[in-house]
Amino acid sequence: MTEDKEGGKSFKPPFVAFVDIEIGDNISDQSKTRMAGVSDEFCLSLDRRGLLEPLIVREGGPARTTGRRKVVLDCGYRRYGAISRLRAGDVPGQKTKAASWNQIPVRYVKGDAEDQDVRNLVENLQRLDLDPFEEAAAIKAFMDRHKVTQSMVALEIGKSEAYVSQRLSTLRNTAEETRKAYDDGILNATQVREISDLPKEKQPALVESLRKQAASGKYATVEDVRDDVAKVPTPKKKTGRKGQSFDQEKITVAKEAYADKKLALRPRQAIMETLGTLVTRDQRNSTEKTKHQIQAIEFVLGIKDTL
Repeated sequence: MTEDKEGGKSFKPPFVAFVDIEIGDNISDQSKTRMAGVSDEFCLSLDRRGLLEPLIVREGGPARTTGRRKVVLDCGYRRYGAISRLRAGDVPGQKTKAASWNQIPVRYVKGDAEDQDVRNLVENLQRLDLDPFEEAAAIKAFMDRHKVTQSMVALEIGKSEAYVSQRLSTLRNTAEETRKAYDDGILNATQVREISDLPKEKQPALVESLRKQAASGKYATVEDVRDDVAKVPTPKKKTGRKGQSFDQEKITVAKEAYADKKLALRPRQAIMETLGTLVTRDQRNSTEKTKHQIQAIEFVLGIKDTL
């Protein structure tokens, strides 16, 4: 029987009928995907070991079986999907009977739809096998749904603003060829972030080169990719007042990282471009020099009163 710890003491969680657990309307596309696409391997792990963690639920309307209140699933969509398959008996190698999944251990939580989204987002980010694009998409979906800034979502999930900004930048700037290489195991998440610094049209050629290396048995390291990215020729910025161009992606990074801050007197694009570069660099490899440079620009922009 599933047991949990609360206040340092062991207790047995309450059980509810599986048919009385509702999905509810507040479900993201990521949750639908996890629930519908659960693998045979994951189902068999529950079949062998049982449900080690209760499903997280909230109280709902009257239940179908007892007339008591139903419960609405809050977290645990993948486990819910696996139990559904085990109850249907369609998992190859399954040993448990469908009836053994009639009653499910749960943990009750309170809160509204936004609280549920926060818990789902945090649970999703804690997965060891989390796809960086799934992570970024989940963050963006939460921001769009609840109209919150990067700093607000960063506070909710216990991450820095730079972390959130960098993930969203990867989602926005990664070419399809780069993402495919990640899916195929040619690149890891850190290498994808390095390559996404390049314009999308410059990424396919580099990715194809890395594919050929991998085919020959030589997989590039993060340092190799970083060096390769530095060698890719990119359009030089024009100088002078007239016709001056800026890296709009870096400016976007800076604006998003400081979306809830009051910036002094419409800062020049050159300053914001530099700030965007430093924010990205600080996320990848934080150093005292980078932090001091960021603090100096924040002082110029009026974010900090002193250096």
